Amino acid sequence: MKSAFERWKAFYNPSCLMPAFWLPTQMIPPHFIAEFHLITTEQGGRHSPCKSGIFFNVVLDGNIREQCGAKTQFIDQEWCSLGDSGLTYLTFGFPDELPPISEGTTFLICEGARITGSGIIKKVLRQLS
Repeated sequence: MKSAFERWKAFYNPSCLMPAFWLPTQMIPPHFIAEFHLITTEQGGRHSPCKSGIFFNVVLDGNIREQCGAKTQFIDQEWCSLGDSGLTYLTFGFPDELPPISEGTTFLICEGARITGSGIIKKVLRQLS
């Protein structure tokens, strides 16, 4: 297993002195297309809508041990309101730490300890390394 520093180095871009994962989503090809749903505030979700490009913690198949940060890029919308569903590209930050993911894999969207939504992988665009 790689150390945190080795994982960070994999995404480091010396030309901009910041991790490449924080560069615009278009610069790093996404791993998956996923359908997602954000729950409402009354259901325990976020307090405000989110914009495309937000970074979520994704928990795979409800297993808290199988989680990773993922950057989103919503398809055909810039914002997602609470209670809405949509399609997004998912780009994982450290994909080598995850088990194989296939179409039909479910996930929870978390922000800290709060579950703010859920989703399912619809299409694999490129395999995790």
